[in-house]
Amino acid sequence: MKKIIFYSIFLIFHFNLFADVIKVTAVEYCPYICIPEKNKGLKGLNNDVLIEIYKKFGHKLTFEYMPWQRAVNELERGSYDLTPIIEANQYSKITLSNNVFIKYKISCFTRKNTPWSFNGLKSIGNLRLGVQNGFDYSSINPEFDKYIKNETEKKSGKVSIISGEDATEKIIKMILADRLDFICDNEGVIMHFIKNKKLQKNLKQAGVLNLDINYVGFSMKSKKAGEYKKIFDDNIIEFKKSEIYKNLLTKYGIEDPDIKDKN
Repeated sequence: MKKIIFYSIFLIFHFNLFADVIKVTAVEYCPYICIPEKNKGLKGLNNDVLIEIYKKFGHKLTFEYMPWQRAVNELERGSYDLTPIIEANQYSKITLSNNVFIKYKISCFTRKNTPWSFNGLKSIGNLRLGVQNGFDYSSINPEFDKYIKNETEKKSGKVSIISGEDATEKIIKMILADRLDFICDNEGVIMHFIKNKKLQKNLKQAGVLNLDINYVGFSMKSKKAGEYKKIFDDNIIEFKKSEIYKNLLTKYGIEDPDIKDKN
């Protein structure tokens, strides 16, 4: 009995001694990344998955939420260890997980009474687009990304870059106030916002840009980036087969295309 107690104490001491506090930075992107204080304690699917994966190795995660461009800058500086959502081929100072974290649709949304729907660049005409500062569409729809950069450079007024942690909410409010006409962003995030704010009668989905593929981004200046990356890559595929993951998808009302395709 004494040996069992001693061994248990040893294990607890061992985990505490070698446990890390992994610093995570992200922009609010609920239901994938949620600020608990604003969402009844919910952290979001991506954050919950990371917590489950890293706690097996005794590591704890702390989360700091900020505007996306600032989050990227801080990650590149090494102020944080990782971000739980990032597209490929965007940032030279951030290394990505080898395995995909999550896929989701990027869809356009506009006012309910507007007959318009996105069907290629020509369909945009003179409509005004709202874009979150730092949001990059190059891996989603290169032509759309080029359009944004060209119109922004020309200062045509057809593209507005909006900053802040609540940039998506700001854009939607501007659409409702007829100061902008549409937004193209994560369909799950926009639908979550519409449902929570009871805006089903005010906004509608208006076409799909593409499927967005996201990874975990690790700071190249983090001394343990390689270790944290390996833990994620070694565990995410099996974790997605688990009941815990399926329960998390249900909890947040999210469909994972990879899981859906296999059913």
